[in-house]
Amino acid sequence: MSQTAPPTFAWQAFPAGQRRGRAALALLAIIAVGGMVYGLLRYGGIGQASGGLTASQCLLWAVLSAAVLFLSLHRFFFPSHYEIDGEGITYRHLLGRQRYRWEQFHRFLVDERGGFLATTPYRPRLRPLQGVHVLFDGAREEAVRLIRQHLGQGGAA
Repeated sequence: MSQTAPPTFAWQAFPAGQRRGRAALALLAIIAVGGMVYGLLRYGGIGQASGGLTASQCLLWAVLSAAVLFLSLHRFFFPSHYEIDGEGITYRHLLGRQRYRWEQFHRFLVDERGGFLATTPYRPRLRPLQGVHVLFDGAREEAVRLIRQHLGQGGAA
């Protein structure tokens, strides 16, 4: 098993930390969805034919639905750590760690929200976002420069 090269550049992206207002709105929306799930299960007639759900069962489903929604937004609510080295890019987030070699990438797309390293040379219809979404935060210029350098694209952001 080969040892990874030391990082030439590393940074952290934490969108919720930079956009606290949006993070608060997102949390309120998640809580509202949980409340709606509780209300629909408890008072909306769902399951009434089989005797209905108890209040604690409704609460459990509401909390579970809010937790799933919150975790689906883990890259917004929790920091992501990126490392670029001569062999590839590594990113760590709440749910794991992924490592990609530069040879796996075919395209690098950049917009105002971040970058996307595509692992396919074309855009497949059934899986259009196959690759790595890179969040830059304050490291945009250096990260874009290094990624393009490693991919042989050159140029600036």
